[in-house]
Amino acid sequence: MSQKIKRKTIFRDAIQGITKPAITRLARKAGVKRIAGLVYQEVRGILKIRLEDVVKNALVVKNNQKRVTLSEYDVRDSLSLTGINVLFYRAKKTEREITLNTYINRVLKQVHPNAGLKNATRNQISQLMILLAKKITVTAKDLTVGAGRKVLSYNDITGAMVLIIPGALYKHAISEGTKAILKVADKKVNVQKSSGLTFSIARTRGLIAGKYRKKQTQSLGLQISRKASVFLTAVLEYICAEILELSGNTAKDYNRTLINSRHLFIAISNDFELKKLVFGVLGCVIDQGGVEPFIHTLLLAKTKTKKKTVKKETVKTDPKIELSAGVAKPHRFRPGTVALREIRREQKLTKHTIPFAPFDRLCREIIQDFEDKFSLSPIAVEILRSYSEYYLVDLLRDSLNIAIRCGKKSISRIDLNLARLIRGEQDK
Repeated sequence: MSQKIKRKTIFRDAIQGITKPAITRLARKAGVKRIAGLVYQEVRGILKIRLEDVVKNALVVKNNQKRVTLSEYDVRDSLSLTGINVLFYRAKKTEREITLNTYINRVLKQVHPNAGLKNATRNQISQLMILLAKKITVTAKDLTVGAGRKVLSYNDITGAMVLIIPGALYKHAISEGTKAILKVADKKVNVQKSSGLTFSIARTRGLIAGKYRKKQTQSLGLQISRKASVFLTAVLEYICAEILELSGNTAKDYNRTLINSRHLFIAISNDFELKKLVFGVLGCVIDQGGVEPFIHTLLLAKTKTKKKTVKKETVKTDPKIELSAGVAKPHRFRPGTVALREIRREQKLTKHTIPFAPFDRLCREIIQDFEDKFSLSPIAVEILRSYSEYYLVDLLRDSLNIAIRCGKKSISRIDLNLARLIRGEQDK
């Protein structure tokens, strides 16, 4: 009997799977009204170049770990090198991460007793708090080592917060941390009970030590003072309560009792200091959070004042007879009316714009240029897809601002290349 020969599938020109309607919808999310015909192929080329850089770094991380499968952790580590952190939810986890989901539920009941949280949103807030703790810890460690000390104190964490947390948010966080430290001045009392904190101090101490997964060893290399862990726990709990309170208020505005990723995104976007911290300093991308609704005033349709006219008596006729006679004309919207309607509709949606199957083929085509034998995790593809949509919408929005600055209402290839040049992604 003849055996079946396994043939290697070779992917070619998978970039054409990113269709014109998908690119048009991304442009509508960015608030773009008109697109030149050559922009579509230019966007495809830019997307492929960007994905090649991310995938190349992810493969380096994978090979260092001596794995065959390109996992979500490799993609996250690769994106973190560029300053981007995708907050993504995964139901089943192979490598169990340390989460703060239990404590987030308790804080929510204190802030909004009648509200609920979706599992994806709860996990995204947990990832956000862990990223903030990691950012503060790394900065505080640099301050400790620079001062020649071997113990990380709460003064180092305070100095790190000055560089990370902006404005009034920093002042309130400092006051909450100071209150918690004063409650645990006596060393004989139980720290968790006397501090009155909902977040676990022991778990925060593990985050300070660099333990982000359950099987991971601590890698800080410094001693951690008792006040430092209590202080950082109080800061994380305060910022988490602020985010949950604003998200719950946003959910009430939408007549919802369950907070989802869209409510989380809108709540952070409407607060200037949280927006600067989450999207600016930490570089977070909230998966399925959508985009911030915005339309430039120059793209809005101009309203004309109607002149008062005297109505004439007309005889009603059947519209079918008028069409057959060629008298009546079909209804036609003014130029740009449908585009503005599409922009408003797309900016409310949260689902992915690029289809999964064509994007998966594109990722595999890029990987096979670097390695022959590989396996790709579907979660890694989802994270890459979320990042790609965020990157393209941001790039198209910058291109629109350049076009409007030049007195145009449509974007072209020149605007895209100039936007990339200003962002430092393209040589002159």
